[in-house]
Amino acid sequence: MSKLLKPIQRLISRLLIWVAPVLLVLVSIFINLPNSQLHKETLSNSDFYNKLSSQLQQAEVKDQEGQVSFGSILYASVLQDVASPGWLRNLFEQNIDNTTDWLDGENSELVLYLPSKDIELAASRQLDNQVQEINNNSEINIETCTQGQIDTIQREGFALNSEVCLPESVKNGEQSLTEFLEINDQAVETGEFFSNLIRNSPFNAFSNSYKPTELPRYSDGLIGLLNQARDLFISVKQAIPFVLIGLIIALVLQLLMARFANRKVLSELRRTLFYTSLGIFSLSAAVILTIGGSVYFTSYLQELFLPGLQVNQLTQIISFEAVKFAFNIVSYAFWLAVGMITLNFVLQYCEVSGFFVNADEKNQLLKKFENEKPKQIPTPTFDAEFKNTLNQQTVTPPQPQPNPVFNNSVSGNSPTFENSDSNPIFNTQNTNSEFNEGPKYNSTVISSNGVTKVDSISFNKPQSFQGGFQVPPSAKDAGQGKPKTDEQ
Repeated sequence: MSKLLKPIQRLISRLLIWVAPVLLVLVSIFINLPNSQLHKETLSNSDFYNKLSSQLQQAEVKDQEGQVSFGSILYASVLQDVASPGWLRNLFEQNIDNTTDWLDGENSELVLYLPSKDIELAASRQLDNQVQEINNNSEINIETCTQGQIDTIQREGFALNSEVCLPESVKNGEQSLTEFLEINDQAVETGEFFSNLIRNSPFNAFSNSYKPTELPRYSDGLIGLLNQARDLFISVKQAIPFVLIGLIIALVLQLLMARFANRKVLSELRRTLFYTSLGIFSLSAAVILTIGGSVYFTSYLQELFLPGLQVNQLTQIISFEAVKFAFNIVSYAFWLAVGMITLNFVLQYCEVSGFFVNADEKNQLLKKFENEKPKQIPTPTFDAEFKNTLNQQTVTPPQPQPNPVFNNSVSGNSPTFENSDSNPIFNTQNTNSEFNEGPKYNSTVISSNGVTKVDSISFNKPQSFQGGFQVPPSAKDAGQGKPKTDEQ
């Protein structure tokens, strides 16, 4: 049975470590991408509209290899008049709502919001000034229209994406462009301003909603690809609850199999949480870098909405907002990974502290610790070392040393020392009391020629020493009277 469970457990473990991060990041994207309120709050809190307004009002017509389109002149004149923070906020929020409704399936077709009436009024006020400013710019060379081009312009108007030319009267400043085209204020009131100015004008003064196919720079292939992606998005989003339930079931099965295999369930759970969170962090970073760090994405948006215009910091502003947009759509997965890694550290702390260990496991750990614990050798102290030294050594009592006897012969030979116990001076066995009483000398001296013979002399007083030699007592202190002579 264990051989059968082992490959199944390995398969489930790889599913949770490698596949689960991808699924969780996709779930976060599918939930947050249609959330219009999230995107609108992000733009509002980052002061995006004020920054964008200041940049768009300073937009300049860009000369691309000596070619200037009429559309770039028209967009520059409109932006200088209407690109206020409030107007831009209304434009962006309306388009965010329309896009999320289409993505979520509420609208069958993508519809863009474009306030045509505001654009028409701004163009009527600023177009002539913008044309004259560009005509006076020495860095931009605008050709003079031929008679055939003049006839076409008067009959059909200017083409937005074609190179612009000016009639000679307009180029010399004799009349304005609107005067040349005979466009008056009444044309603005009747909504005929753009129809007289632009060839096949996409703008409708009586409608603010446009389909992508009605815009001048649309692409049939791109629109078809977007519709296919939207259909796939709706299908996958409906399967999100089943995906989450499947991941939970896989996690429970992995823990149960670890239990049956006598493995630590807590360690298996921590391992799964750690590697799954690591995969989520990696995929989230990849999504953010792909969307926010793509120069092509930013430049494509700029050319799509503002063709032919040069804005200094517009790319930087859009890139920064793209980074925040990418983080918003993966935020659920990101914060889930933060929770996983935090739970992993909490479980590790509880495991080290023994919080989830029962009484039987604690007893087993104690027995294992006692068996594996090395025997400690006590540190020897000075007293213990001294006692051991005394116990190991054998004390030998001192042996009595032989007492030397000083014999001085009469013949004048040199003195000799012999072992004798009769001499009390060198007798080491005298007691303290005998020593205090003073040494007693019993000696017989035979003399001739006036030498005194002393039978015995007793000294009761302690002897004195001078210069390292013993001083003999006087005759008076001997207590035996006068010494006897031979005559007596």
